[in-house]
Amino acid sequence: MRQKIVLADIGMVEIHQWVSISGHCLRNWVLRDAELRGRVDIRLRSYDAKKPDAFIAADILAEEPALVGFSCYVWSMSRIWKIAAILRRERPDLRIVMGGPEMASLDGEILRQHLEVDFVSHVDEGEEVFLRLLRCLILGEGSLSDVPGIAYRDGNEIRSTAAPPFIDLDSTPDLYAGGFEFLDSIRRSPYSSPAIFLLEASRGCPFTCKYCDWGDRKTRYVSMGKLEREFQALARVRLENNRELLVFLTDADILMHQARGADILRSFLRATQGLACRLAFNTNPTFVNPGITDIIAQAPEKFHLSLGVQSINAPVLKKIDRAFDRGKVERNLSYLRKTAPRAEVRPQLIFGLPGDDLDGFRTSLDWVLRMETPNLELTPLCVLPGAPLYAEAGHLGLRYFPEPPYEVYETPTMSRDDMRHAAALSVYAKALFAVPECRDILISGTSSGADLPYIRRLEKMMAYLRSVDLELTVSGKSDDFSRVLRRVEQDPLFRASLVTVCRRFAQSEECEPSPWGNSALGIG
Repeated sequence: MRQKIVLADIGMVEIHQWVSISGHCLRNWVLRDAELRGRVDIRLRSYDAKKPDAFIAADILAEEPALVGFSCYVWSMSRIWKIAAILRRERPDLRIVMGGPEMASLDGEILRQHLEVDFVSHVDEGEEVFLRLLRCLILGEGSLSDVPGIAYRDGNEIRSTAAPPFIDLDSTPDLYAGGFEFLDSIRRSPYSSPAIFLLEASRGCPFTCKYCDWGDRKTRYVSMGKLEREFQALARVRLENNRELLVFLTDADILMHQARGADILRSFLRATQGLACRLAFNTNPTFVNPGITDIIAQAPEKFHLSLGVQSINAPVLKKIDRAFDRGKVERNLSYLRKTAPRAEVRPQLIFGLPGDDLDGFRTSLDWVLRMETPNLELTPLCVLPGAPLYAEAGHLGLRYFPEPPYEVYETPTMSRDDMRHAAALSVYAKALFAVPECRDILISGTSSGADLPYIRRLEKMMAYLRSVDLELTVSGKSDDFSRVLRRVEQDPLFRASLVTVCRRFAQSEECEPSPWGNSALGIG
């Protein structure tokens, strides 16, 4: 009789539906093993973040599993603890294993604090750990001390085993080209936003940015042949309701190696020629050179670039070991805007970084707003377990919330009020820039000769919206970001109210419209 196993994860953002690949990678790796293939029935469950904890727990228990595994991320941990506690209460004999980025540096601590958890995978790559754990538990092969990369209880002791060798990424079964049963649920989804399919082109990251915990610094790559097969499979997907399909590469930065990055972009263009499918990826804008832009310009509407700016303050960037060549970036972005204006660009900033202050963040945000892009990623610093800042937080005077996502609320150079103001600036900027009519009104009142023209205009609009009781921020935490953006995207009445009030603001003063692109960055 096969033993049932459930691998579960909780979605990151409520307004998007994205397909987690962690459970599929684990299951595919296990099913390569002939002995286990006949002994286990691995069910995958990906839950919408809006579902209640009790609903998720009941759905898992309905499968009558012998073991449940959770993929743990910073955005889902607080939910997973509650769900695991319900599972343990209802099924004391159920084995529960945790893995994923959140577990890599907290294995012993997790087992001490959460008695409902039996095993923790504390490594960055879980396929071989999961395989060996199942061979131990189900086939009786060896003991737990022989399973690599886990932490477990041995009586009153917590023991941890060494990590296994890295796997050959090309030895893993094709994720999408091999067929994927979760497609039907995505195809029938009621969501109107893009269906996001995750895909790995590499694992690891050679950079040492202190706020980040991306895993091992040794970078390993998926072959271009395997990657293009996956692109071709995804390009053939057809979604209902004219939904857009977005392939998101989970890599730290596909352009860190220019030749390979260029090959990936060309491969995607070949595989999706004539088809409505977009590619999204993270990169440092320093790497978006003219050669890369010329490839993007062949079909700019197919590309979505998240640009990791984080700050333009050189001393701050030095403190976090983040590379950023401002002059080169400005030249790159100017060329990108002129050559591929239809490419979606999403600049990223972090407020609360060590050594940064409110004026520094305002300067960085003004610089980013001059890109006049409709999408922004503006977030507070999170002190992630495993990241270098986690160990240095006390020395640096970073004060942060103890629960995930560990957001910073005060630093030696940014008071709580400063952090709240930075959060408010971020929420209002994202909301106003997400609505074209509001973005045009914000831009129309800027002056290229003024000090921080976009920020001063934004702060005027914030004051006006608040004066008529259209307050967009509540807690100053990241839940404000998702709450407001969700309302902007899903609530037509709220969106209309925002436009109406912004128009009244514009009518309340004499605005001299400036040309689209009256930008100090020259990227208009």
